[in-house]
Amino acid sequence: MNLQKTIVFTTLFLDIVGIAIIIPAFPELKAYYSITDFQVTLGLTIYSLFAFLSAPLLGQWSDKFGRKKPLVLCIIGTLFSYLILLVTQSYWIFLLSRLVNGITGGNISILQAVLTDISPDKETKAKNFWLMGALFGMWFIVGPVVGSLLLKFGGIETIFWFGALFALIEVVLIVVHFSNTNEPNPAKILSYNSFWVIRKYFKKPDMRNFLISLFLLGVGGFMINATQSLSMNATFGTSGEQYGYYLALVGIITALNLGFLVPKFWTKNFSNKQLIIMSHIVLIIGYVLVGYSTSLYGFLGLFYTTILLSGYYVTVYNVNIMSKALPNEIGELSGMLAGTQSLLMFVGPLIGGLILAIKYNIYYWAAICAVISFAVMMRYVTQKDNKNLL
Repeated sequence: MNLQKTIVFTTLFLDIVGIAIIIPAFPELKAYYSITDFQVTLGLTIYSLFAFLSAPLLGQWSDKFGRKKPLVLCIIGTLFSYLILLVTQSYWIFLLSRLVNGITGGNISILQAVLTDISPDKETKAKNFWLMGALFGMWFIVGPVVGSLLLKFGGIETIFWFGALFALIEVVLIVVHFSNTNEPNPAKILSYNSFWVIRKYFKKPDMRNFLISLFLLGVGGFMINATQSLSMNATFGTSGEQYGYYLALVGIITALNLGFLVPKFWTKNFSNKQLIIMSHIVLIIGYVLVGYSTSLYGFLGLFYTTILLSGYYVTVYNVNIMSKALPNEIGELSGMLAGTQSLLMFVGPLIGGLILAIKYNIYYWAAICAVISFAVMMRYVTQKDNKNLL
């Protein structure tokens, strides 16, 4: 593994763990700031809104000026966002922290652009993206477990300190060891309108269906992710610490899927078209059955099975989309994907918080999103001689 790839995965590890350690603390955030479930999810939506506005621009900056400077800026923003949480126990400071982190929230999209830069062909690119997904799953095991342990032995402020420490290590690593992996393009004209950048790619026929489907599935997924610890607490009485351990198993399943099952089973026995169809069917059925579950172990068994049988779809989509990028648009396209995901992280938690507040079942609504996505992709993957799928 070359130095740049090692730096990418090390930085990604620290970034993911720094994000994931706070997930088990959602129920504790309510008590720490004396707020409601909806106010917790509001903090997530503010982060996502500003990340949506900034990520496409940060991606363009990385095309224009090189990957290093925007990446350092993003990580410094993460560092500062954790430090200001330690200033005062104020809910408004919490919202300010989410805003700062959102404005500089292009870390992972720039790292994804770097991986694309250093991949000489489609096969290598696909392998690097599968590896990134597998490692993402493995490291997502670490984050919730560390977060749960920090909650148990140190409290929520300890999580803030560790998040800042991880970001500081990232800054030093990038400044000292990272070199630009692309040729800067000073002549590139920047667009400051995130909606225009997203619209540009949604208008491309070879990307449109992928992006619409990814958006719909993402809304359903983030509705669940943002509210699951709260809904499980209300339904089954699980604590934030327990949810951290349950979430660690999600990471194990994701790592197993992308690190072993994808190269050894899924891609050897099924085409990408078949995988897209299968993942939709599994998500629709799985969400409905999870929504019906009334016991904790039945709920967890169905939820983990759904993840195992569908957890490859995001990487399938990303590989197909990024493989269509022009050399001078890699950062822009990666930033657009990150911006779209941030928009999902804004829309999903916002809708999820409202659904949770009015006592509706989130999993049924996620299933509806999957049904609509299935309709969009069925029109696409059933076309004869479709060469747009790898």
